[in-house]
Amino acid sequence: MTVLLNDIRDTLASLIDQIDTALSAPVDPEPAPEYIGIPFTANLFGPVQGNGALVTTLPTVPTWLGESMTASSKYLKFSLNFPKVLSARVVVVWTPTSTSQALRFVHFSNGPTDIQDIATVYAPDGLGQPRASGADVTAAIQALVDGKVDRHIGFQGFGGGSISISEVRLEIVWGLPTA
Repeated sequence: MTVLLNDIRDTLASLIDQIDTALSAPVDPEPAPEYIGIPFTANLFGPVQGNGALVTTLPTVPTWLGESMTASSKYLKFSLNFPKVLSARVVVVWTPTSTSQALRFVHFSNGPTDIQDIATVYAPDGLGQPRASGADVTAAIQALVDGKVDRHIGFQGFGGGSISISEVRLEIVWGLPTA
């Protein structure tokens, strides 16, 4: 019995020493984040309060709403050394009336020429109820930053029928290095 008690005492003493060593070791503070996020929002349309802006005849093929690309786009000078894109998304606040309705987000040069897809946001349902929908566009916006090419960012509507749009925006979180 004495041998067993001595073994238990030695094991407990060893455990106490290990705990004491672990508790007295210096603890590194949590590392600083690599980037600080700075939010940026570009309204491509709206906000229009109340019932939104009614588009009575949405075409079946992508086109500029209201027959104007300038009202549906913003010009961003990516040649000005923008910081890293931590996240980016497009957001549509709308009342779709058909599941075939969609907004196509694009970037393009003046004219508009050289229209390139970024993302398409499709109506989640056709119930005619207000919805906020969106799509992640982080990789597409980072590619524009990396390319240092000035581009318009805009949207086109399609899918037929009438639709009410309250707001369309591009949300970007720029990453400023901490070091």
